[in-house]
Order: sequence, then C-alpha cells, then structure tokens
Amino acid sequence: MKNLCCIFTAISLFFFSFNAFSSNEELQKTSFHKSYGYERVGDYKNAINSLIGLYKKTPKDYILNLRLGYLYYLQGSFSNAKFHYLAAKKISPNALSPQLGMMRISNVKENFDDAELLGYKVIKKDFYNYYANLYLSYALRKNKKYDNAAEIDKKMLDVYPDDTTFLLEYGLLKFQQKDYAKTKEILSLLLVLEPENVSAKEVLSQISQTQG
Repeated sequence: MKNLCCIFTAISLFFFSFNAFSSNEELQKTSFHKSYGYERVGDYKNAINSLIGLYKKTPKDYILNLRLGYLYYLQGSFSNAKFHYLAAKKISPNALSPQLGMMRISNVKENFDDAELLGYKVIKKDFYNYYANLYLSYALRKNKKYDNAAEIDKKMLDVYPDDTTFLLEYGLLKFQQKDYAKTKEILSLLLVLEPENVSAKEVLSQISQTQG
C-alpha cells in the first residue's frame, strides 16, 4: 500500500510538472508573438509589456533578456537595455550578441572608447563578425582613428566587396579625411549597387559644392 501511494505521488508530480512546463511554453509563445507584433508597428512600450509577465516567471532566461535589451534599446531606455544585456551575458558568458548590444548603446551615447574596447574583444573571438566590425569601424572613425578604421573597412570589403553598408562607412571615412577622389570612387560604386542611397548622394553633393 505504501509503495502504491508513492507511485501515485510520483505520477501526480509528473503531471503537475508537465502541465507547468506546457503552461510556461504557451506563455512564452504568446508573449513573444505579441511582442513581435507590437515591434513591427513601432510600439516598443507594448512590445516590452508583452514580455513582462514571462520575465517575472523566468528572469534568468537568456533569450528573454536579450530580447528585452534590444527592445529597450529601440525605445531609447539605455539603462534598462544595458541591465538586460548584462544579465544575458551573465547567463551565457561566451555569447557575443549581448556584447554587440552593448556596442550599439555605447555608439549611440557617444562612448566610443567603450565601443572600441568591446569591439576588439569580440573580433578577437570572431574575426569577421559583421556587426562587431561595423560598430567598431564607426567608433574608430568617430574617435578620428582613421588608419585603424580603414583597416577594419578594407578587411571587411575584402570578403564582402559588394556590401553597401561597409562601402558607405569607408566612403564616410575618406570624406572625413578629405580624400575626395577616393570618396567619389567608393560612393560611386555604392550607388551602382544601391542607386537610391540617400547618404551617398548627400556626401557626393557636398563634395561637388566644395569643389565648385
């Protein structure tokens, strides 16, 4: 009889655990679905609020913290974004995405030294990481470390010769250096690949006005 009671208890605990897991899984799906829907229309407040109930249940979930970090970044709530990116990094210390998120925040807040430090750490692990190199190049250019920025741009354009984002970044770098001939060469290629690129057109227009 005692053994039978133990079996019934074990079965009850199993079904309770299964139901709890199923409930959490359903909550996760529903919460993320709503969050992405709100994000698509630019309603970041409700995109975040859709995840708060789930966060209260699973505050140590890596994906959830990463998602909240990104949404708070989009909302412009950088202290909250930083909190969740750091939480995600603590949960998965080797993950690179939280560090990329921190680089974005550093660049927006013009903490370019911090972005540099993070960028070099990431590319030490992942030499051709696209976003790490892009954010690092931007930070170096803003810090007027033109030679270092050029090394990053040329490295990435060597493997992605048709990448319009890096072509623009390299063109802006050359424009800041007042190397107008090289700027026109780079941005003219960019406009072949992306004819309606507004930034490239604006820079080329400024060069035309400068040169008369």
